Amino acid sequence: MLTGPNRILPKDEFEEDDTPEEFSSYTGQPQLHNFTDDAVDWVGVFFNSAGTRRFSTSSLGSRADTCITLFAPNATNTDISGPPLASDCDSGPGQSSQLTFTSAANKGYFVRVTQEDGSIGENTNYTLNIDFEFVQPDSFEQDDSPVDFSPYLSQPQQHNFADDTTDWIGIYFGTPGVRQFTTLGLGQNADTCISLFRPNATNSGTSGPAVASDCDSGPGQASRFTFDAPEDSSYFIRVTNQNGLVGEDTEYTFSVNSQ
Repeated sequence: MLTGPNRILPKDEFEEDDTPEEFSSYTGQPQLHNFTDDAVDWVGVFFNSAGTRRFSTSSLGSRADTCITLFAPNATNTDISGPPLASDCDSGPGQSSQLTFTSAANKGYFVRVTQEDGSIGENTNYTLNIDFEFVQPDSFEQDDSPVDFSPYLSQPQQHNFADDTTDWIGIYFGTPGVRQFTTLGLGQNADTCISLFRPNATNSGTSGPAVASDCDSGPGQASRFTFDAPEDSSYFIRVTNQNGLVGEDTEYTFSVNSQ
């Protein structure tokens, strides 16, 4: 066996996929690739229905640094038909890539994944994921921990559990009074629980157990409770999807009202 820089490394199962004409077909399951002998992989994907899709790389080897570029194919599916429709290099964790694109119905696309610096060899593995039913996260993401809370500014907030089951919200009360905390307008896959916490001294986490909570006191799977808040007080609100589901039909509206 050869050793050192000239050692022959095994190719991934999708080679040779080095041109649009030689693309590998994405059939719904994540694909394990590497850049052992070249720095380009081409993948073809077909969508039966229109919708927003997420294209991403994950589980990168220590020398992998991916870029994803999306193209429309030509009439014979042997080449691209124009400039990129979308591209990304480093929007995912670390050196991984992530982009969203709204595809047409009954339409195919070419996905080109490249090694950004052109290097090949060991530890250049990556996984390509295409989420066919991707749901766009709400405008308050990333609000997945107390330190990343979204502030509540007196208006109801539209949320969803697009990619995780937890949202954190921060609220301040300048005056004392009883407030009602409510979720409403739940999607069919939403089943909320609300918990209220006092923050720690640095507002980076909670300072103890929940001071109030509720899961199902509202209509259907919605949540509702009241709490008597003192003057000049701040709280963290955690809203979770207790059924553990993420994705489609997990939307809800969160509101706080004086009683």
